Amino acid sequence: TEIARIQQQSYSDERVKTDIEPIKEKYKEAVGAVDIEQFRYDFGDPVRQGAYGIMFGIVAQDLIKELDDRNISFEDTPLVSNTDNEEESLYSVDYTQFLLARIAADEDRIKASEVKNAELKERLDAIKARIAALEAENTKLKKRLDAIEEAVAKLA
Repeated sequence: TEIARIQQQSYSDERVKTDIEPIKEKYKEAVGAVDIEQFRYDFGDPVRQGAYGIMFGIVAQDLIKELDDRNISFEDTPLVSNTDNEEESLYSVDYTQFLLARIAADEDRIKASEVKNAELKERLDAIKARIAALEAENTKLKKRLDAIEEAVAKLA
């Protein structure tokens, strides 16, 4: 049984790439919705089991569900593959592809947060300016009230 597929390198040269475009939102949403968790493998073999300690990753079926929820078949993506072994069919995740899409999704979230933070800062600055104006007006009113109370005291 193939447990993991290791891809050492992939071509990055622009001369062999076509249809270059940003990662589609639906892919970024799918990978962004999957929790990265801590786990241990259970192969039912104590000797094999001992070769793996605590691991970090995702559950392939969780990613498949998120893709399905967005009407994407996992077979149409580079994210998940199936060993297609009739005896024991196992899913695997191409973590290079997953993490690149996850980084793109996280970058989008960071940019959206920065925009929202800038908007909130503008609102906060406007509120602070309004408070400062009200405090200045309050100071003037206190002075007027003090003058009125002083004038009333002189009349009495």
